[in-house]
Amino acid sequence: MRSIVTSLSTRFGNHPSKPQTQKTVFQLTTGNGPDECSWVLEQTFLALKQDAQKHQLQVLPLFENRNRKNNLLQSLIFDVNGQDPMAFMKSWLGSIRWIGQSKQRAGHKRHSWFVAIKPIQLKDIPKLDPEAVEIQATRASGPGGQKVNKTASAIRVSHIPTGIHIKAQDQRSQTQNRKAALERLKDKLDALVQEAKASSKQSQREQARQLMRTKPVRTYEGDSFRLVRIHESQ
Repeated sequence: MRSIVTSLSTRFGNHPSKPQTQKTVFQLTTGNGPDECSWVLEQTFLALKQDAQKHQLQVLPLFENRNRKNNLLQSLIFDVNGQDPMAFMKSWLGSIRWIGQSKQRAGHKRHSWFVAIKPIQLKDIPKLDPEAVEIQATRASGPGGQKVNKTASAIRVSHIPTGIHIKAQDQRSQTQNRKAALERLKDKLDALVQEAKASSKQSQREQARQLMRTKPVRTYEGDSFRLVRIHESQ
């Protein structure tokens, strides 16, 4: 499965902003389980895609998270496009169990391995774009309000969705101050994204672990990943 990297846009402008929206997507996760669960996750995703095709639905991977040490897949966020995707996903949401022998540890006594699928709200990642930033020229000022020049060379940029304001007045020209202000704003938004990811990481793991303690919604077995049973919805 291909990694998709989301980066902040470098396009800027001075246009009214559109409100941010939320979209329901889905997370398939090992819940920090052992290495065996990575294979189960990949097979589950393939089975889900095949099932979706039968219902004229399209499954699109959005983001993936891999273990830094061994590059094994730990979680995958995906979207389902088509008519009434939530109705289709009803039989997939919850714990997925695979019964089989460990492929990493020969002779291991454990024979049941779990992954989980849950819906999540995917917010628009803060970014710089022509519809999110307002740029204003203003006069530069020194300590106590003292003006340091007579021209409106200072630049104030505002990111409407987050309410962040940045002012740059160190340079003599508007062009240079505009560039400096936008770069500082970009750094601020990058920091916000990283902070949000860090704060939610632990809670997502705990939610996944709790989900996998529940009765599975589907059970597969064997190297062919054969569907054994679709359990009643919880």
